[in-house]
Amino acid sequence: MIFGDIKTKTMANLHPGKKNKRNAVKAKTNRKTSHQAPEKSSFHVMSLEEMAQKEMIPGKGKEPSKYSQFRERTSELYIKSKKEPKIEVVKNLIDRETGLWKLGFRSPEGPVVSGLPVLHEEKVTIRELTSLERYSDTRAYRPPWVSMEYLPKIIPHRIANLNGRIRDLVRFTGMPEMHFLDYDAHEALTMSFPWRCIGKITSGSDSGPGSSGTGVLVGPNLMMTASHLWKWGAPGRWMHFSPGFREGPQHPESFVTRIRGIQSDGDPTGYDYIICQLQKPLGEMIGWMGSQSFGDEDDYYDPDWISVGYPGVFYNGMRPAVDFDIGIRDIDNDDPGLELETTYNTAFGGGWSGGPLWGVINNDFKIIGIKSGWEVDVYDPARGVFSGGNHMVDLIKHGLANFK
Repeated sequence: MIFGDIKTKTMANLHPGKKNKRNAVKAKTNRKTSHQAPEKSSFHVMSLEEMAQKEMIPGKGKEPSKYSQFRERTSELYIKSKKEPKIEVVKNLIDRETGLWKLGFRSPEGPVVSGLPVLHEEKVTIRELTSLERYSDTRAYRPPWVSMEYLPKIIPHRIANLNGRIRDLVRFTGMPEMHFLDYDAHEALTMSFPWRCIGKITSGSDSGPGSSGTGVLVGPNLMMTASHLWKWGAPGRWMHFSPGFREGPQHPESFVTRIRGIQSDGDPTGYDYIICQLQKPLGEMIGWMGSQSFGDEDDYYDPDWISVGYPGVFYNGMRPAVDFDIGIRDIDNDDPGLELETTYNTAFGGGWSGGPLWGVINNDFKIIGIKSGWEVDVYDPARGVFSGGNHMVDLIKHGLANFK
């Protein structure tokens, strides 16, 4: 889902009528109705109370000096050329009193651009995917010099003019009455692990700026976000990730150089995620989160979950909003993924797309889904949709094994 400050026209693709057509051919899972005593799950997800009782774990030692090169603030430009390009610098004085100059760059070899183009785009088709695993996971990683907080410092906020934005949204989409995010929202300060692993996505192409959203570090040089944020097949396409972003970069940033996933452009799906190789090893420096899929859907339903994102309704997407106590209300089997449906007063707003749904599972920080959008199924209330399942974990495993 992309709306708010990015692509309001995409909401038309999420109209209930179109969603219902896809439901006619989509198998829907149901919770077990056995009268036998339920088996105790082998997965324990920490409650917020348990997380709040955990003390901060300080980092030990200093970050290795080999990472200092990635912390340097530099302005980088790129050009595609078979030979060493000739660059002409054009200088214009904008304001003599303040000494402000405008610098331009021209080359006969082609356009000089500020975004590093993605070098490899790997589009996966559904028919080539098979998975025999009922559940799967990857592990999180915290660098020893980075401090860890189960619950970070929280700043409460009140969203300005949200009521007017909601009225416009309902009128534009023609959707039935919905319950949205409360006027109060929370911001999680993102300097500690694992909160620093979640960040802001921007993307574009030769035709101009594209989508804005959220991503999460899942490996040494790997980031995961929503597939619909990527301009599949567009010339000169690029994507940029800034972990822990708050009113500007707080940590080193990186462009994406390689992408793999299933193309997803419109309706929310159970496989709306891509694995992205980063130009810089941000995960080695900052840490990364693990991932989890479950074989028993009660393991999805029973706990409450957390999500962090950069919605446009919250400081114009310039600060991270956090939502706690997110409950999964329904699960749709959208082979090769799962649609994890939540109430739609959670993780609300364009820019939250790509944000992780996660929890502390067996004392490890793991994502179980990626924000895809929202939908209405016939008489059901509007629900947020996170994409999860085995394929999400399989993509991360593929990146860990192949995106060196």
